[in-house]
Amino acid sequence: MEGFGFLTTTFGKLTCLDLAIITLYMGLCIVFGLYKAGKIKTTRDFALGSGGISTFVLISTIYATHLGAGLTFGALEKIREMGMLFALSVLALPFGWALKIWIFANNIEQFEGCISQSDIMGKLYGTWGKWAANIALLIVAVGTIAAQVSALGYLLSYYTDMPVSQCILIGMGILIAYSAIGGVRAVVATDVLQFLILYIAIPYLCAAGYHYVGEWEGIKNSVPADKLHINFTTDGTMVLIGCVMYSLLESNDGPFIQRFLMAKNRKQLVTALKVVTILDIFISVLICILGFVVISVLPGHTMHNTGFLELINVLMPIGIKGIVITGLIAVIMSTADSWLNTTSVICAHDIVKAIWPKISQKTELAVARFATLLIGLFAIILALRADNILDIIWQVVNFYDPIMSVPLSVGFLGFRTNSRSFCASIAGAIIATMFAAYLQGTFNLISMSYGLVGSATGLFGMHYYQIKNGLLDRRSMKRKKRSYRVLQPASN
Repeated sequence: MEGFGFLTTTFGKLTCLDLAIITLYMGLCIVFGLYKAGKIKTTRDFALGSGGISTFVLISTIYATHLGAGLTFGALEKIREMGMLFALSVLALPFGWALKIWIFANNIEQFEGCISQSDIMGKLYGTWGKWAANIALLIVAVGTIAAQVSALGYLLSYYTDMPVSQCILIGMGILIAYSAIGGVRAVVATDVLQFLILYIAIPYLCAAGYHYVGEWEGIKNSVPADKLHINFTTDGTMVLIGCVMYSLLESNDGPFIQRFLMAKNRKQLVTALKVVTILDIFISVLICILGFVVISVLPGHTMHNTGFLELINVLMPIGIKGIVITGLIAVIMSTADSWLNTTSVICAHDIVKAIWPKISQKTELAVARFATLLIGLFAIILALRADNILDIIWQVVNFYDPIMSVPLSVGFLGFRTNSRSFCASIAGAIIATMFAAYLQGTFNLISMSYGLVGSATGLFGMHYYQIKNGLLDRRSMKRKKRSYRVLQPASN
């Protein structure tokens, strides 16, 4: 064994063995991108791939996309700050998947032929719906990718002692490379690998930490009492409602709609999301436990971007540390690459193609790949200025959820109206969000919740106002609803 002593040589806080494991994983991501590149001929191939997708792969790509930096690094930071109050919102995440089965999975086949969320919004609300989706998704995409890449930069910097900015550039470079070259099939292939790694790494880390602190008795004795209880004050209740609303709405945006459209049929998607719900119950509980473990092991640590990473450094032995860190990198990259692919398709198919409808498939595909690079560069600029990971995500969802969530959800459920009602929904969402943000002093989950109420008020208020005043025919809306099912039959 003496000949293998070089494996324990350190580079920053990593041994050569740990570093080799991480490097191997990143190299495999590039290989997947190159392998899938030759199979991409059109933007549809780039967005949804060609041929069917197995249920296991569908489960893997949906869950790997879901579990990003916000639900690991960000959630652990917020559990340190808010204790049990935020832990409850994490435990609400599986209920969000149950809603997605009811709203999206059971109704997905009425949008057969669509390749993006913008396509769906265009079918539901016309040009206004399509362009509102384009703008909202681009804003939230850049912010979400920036949050993921910021977390990746801090992670690599902590363990290698390289500058954060340099680590952000390295991580983003790899992401852009395999996402642009291989399209969604490369993203999905890496998502499967990421899913397998993270579903080993997170349970192992949680089990090791839980045992290290003396299990639940150790947590109760070392975590401040105010972190283990919830004081239902007015402010605390509002924050809890906002956090739970965010958990229920999480994963109902562009990348997930794109994954839903990749399913062979409604039955496969329902099955996949039921499994995802079960997986998420397990992981959500582990994340909550891990949050309190971090407080127990590092009671005086500020946990600003590095507390979770220090826990790994304390608990994990050589080799295992490399696997766990690779799992965290996988968590981050799986969300970032999905957003990159989704928004590049929006740029090519829903923006450039809409403006210049006569461009060739080859040109459209080239635009999608160039857009991957451009969005990545914008995300790098924002990531270099990033501070708190989850706060970034919470701010950017104010420009998506209030505008998109209500119209998209009720559209899937069969509600049909016109673009005038949709415009009223946008106006209500913006006014309510801005008003709440003014009162709060910032965009946060409370302002997002106000925006959702404003959106629903505008949409349904204008719809029924038009019906009452004879500006909208209820029967024509019913015919429009039926036409979706008649013209777009379910796949066998």
